[in-house]
Amino acid sequence: MMGASFGDIVVTTTVPANLQGPAIGGNFTLNIIQVSPAGAGSLVATLAGNIGFNTGIATITFSTTSINIGGFTYTVNPVYTIALPVTGVGGGAATGTTTIQGTVTGGNVPEPASMVLLGTGLLGVAGFVRRRFKR
Repeated sequence: MMGASFGDIVVTTTVPANLQGPAIGGNFTLNIIQVSPAGAGSLVATLAGNIGFNTGIATITFSTTSINIGGFTYTVNPVYTIALPVTGVGGGAATGTTTIQGTVTGGNVPEPASMVLLGTGLLGVAGFVRRRFKR
């Protein structure tokens, strides 16, 4: 699944237009929960920068860019930029959205019913071969 969307980061500021926002920083954790086969994992990044209304940017930098959960590998880009758009109501926008996208790779997991059908088919063939050689 190429270009899978892992989540959106919505940023809002109350800083007046064209003024630099306060410094932001710290850890950012992206939690990934897989439904089937069940599993979970996290990718940790650092968050740094300044975000203001019409000015400033911040970055999310992942130190590890991939994680394997149940045979599937989730991979993100190493760096994402968070910036508020410079257009919007009143000539600027105080809210912006950044989407974290990545890739998911892995083998197909067979469903249980298919495995049962394959198993009974192989048992039938084995029984037929056994009777044929017994004669």
